[in-house]
Amino acid sequence: SNFSNNSFGIFGGAQCNAAIDTCTFFNNLYGITQIARGSINYCMFKYNSVGIGGGVGAVRPLIINCLLDSNQTGFLSLFNSILDNCIIRHNQQGVMSFQSSFSYNMIQNSIIDSNSNYGISICGDDSIINCSIKNNGLGLIDNQSNSFQNFITKNKIEINNTGVVFYHQQQFFCNMICNNLAYAFVD
Repeated sequence: SNFSNNSFGIFGGAQCNAAIDTCTFFNNLYGITQIARGSINYCMFKYNSVGIGGGVGAVRPLIINCLLDSNQTGFLSLFNSILDNCIIRHNQQGVMSFQSSFSYNMIQNSIIDSNSNYGISICGDDSIINCSIKNNGLGLIDNQSNSFQNFITKNKIEINNTGVVFYHQQQFFCNMICNNLAYAFVD
């Protein structure tokens, strides 16, 4: 299915349980928003203001094998979600976790590439595992006001303007940080 030129490609609501597979979301305000549970699989999001946004994650939806390309924001206010094997590229902001004390996301096995402002902005209790974070303005940044207890391991963080910016203590180990232009790590 194709969803184009809408305010919302799919607006799920608080109790939405959806299996969304092999869809294209093109030139919408929001590609998908308010999916509480279920899965988003093999979907493409291009030229939207927000690819996937707001309220995702009441019961840990699975977002796998998706391409988020050339949106203003790839993922906005991601909450309690599993993001696996996705490509997030050429957006202004790649992934922005829900800005509360804890957002409980797991982002794994994904490529976060060439997002102009930042690749991933984390909040509390997020996990970033085995991702390639490259060619972004900022590769990985935590939310200054309330980001802590994040688990970050086995990532390759390279060729960003600044690789990593942390304002709080994180569980950060076994990551490769190299060839970032201005700074590799700012704490």
